[in-house]
Amino acid sequence: MVALTVLFLSIQINISAQIFKAGWISYKWITGYTYQVKVVTYLIDSIDSNEYQSKIFFGDGDSAVCSIDSAKRYTCVQTHAFAGPGTYFITASLVNRTSGIQNIPNSMSTAMGLRAILKINSIGVNNSSISLNAPVDSAYLNEIYSFNPEAYDPDGDSLSYQLAKCLNATGYVYPNASNTFSIDSKIGTIIWDTPVAVGLYNFCIQVNEWREGLIIANTLQEIQVKVLSPLAITEFKQDYLSVSVYPNPTTQNITLGLELPQMQDIRIKLYNLLGENLSAEMLKNQFGKNEHQINLSGLANGTYILQVVMDNKVISKKIIKQY
Repeated sequence: MVALTVLFLSIQINISAQIFKAGWISYKWITGYTYQVKVVTYLIDSIDSNEYQSKIFFGDGDSAVCSIDSAKRYTCVQTHAFAGPGTYFITASLVNRTSGIQNIPNSMSTAMGLRAILKINSIGVNNSSISLNAPVDSAYLNEIYSFNPEAYDPDGDSLSYQLAKCLNATGYVYPNASNTFSIDSKIGTIIWDTPVAVGLYNFCIQVNEWREGLIIANTLQEIQVKVLSPLAITEFKQDYLSVSVYPNPTTQNITLGLELPQMQDIRIKLYNLLGENLSAEMLKNQFGKNEHQINLSGLANGTYILQVVMDNKVISKKIIKQY
């Protein structure tokens, strides 16, 4: 019988400011008991990333310094060798959240908490789920809003979703709605019906991984949504772009629908869940409403990731092929 230990891996970001909007933690198996841990957080716009550093404390006496990849997204990537089998609660405490979050009292004084649970045992190798959609978004007053993290599991484990209380958020409540604020546990879509006040709102989604009928791991990610007044829509739509994919699931072909505010080149890439690039093409000089057919008839049944790249924007969609 293998003895299991329960340890806490704590990631402390040494920044004393109200700058953190949203984020998540993921991990990837390397070899043996060695994993790569990634913490991705989104910051307010008016930040000079060169001013900040952070350190990861692994809970076993080791530590490592993180680097920053851009002013709006702060990424810590470190490789760590765990001692052996056990259940590891990987957490991050980020000081502090942005100010003015309507459903977290005194948000500027609260550290944003992120978490991922890693189990090293007889279940075999496990990698955490990965979310493709950025956890920052906009909604409109008195209009139904939806959000989906577009998560997938590299190991092919089944996923389920649930709303969860955000960490380090005393007095936290779900965003106020005229009807309901809910999540589809099978596909992960949040439906906010409907926002009743403008401002910033944060909420948390727990993504559970299932294997052989058991939950083997989960991650907790925090999302921030800015609710805008209808008076702001005209200005916002100057930079508006829309990407849709249908039908999904599909048996053979999909249609990529694009609505672009200005002429630009579009790159389209298709990946499998192993991250292998299956196809790539360039659409030149796209503008306004366009439709593009993509043939999936040569692919096996399964889940694929369609990535649309426009200037510095990347939008990913999960595609299901079935007969």
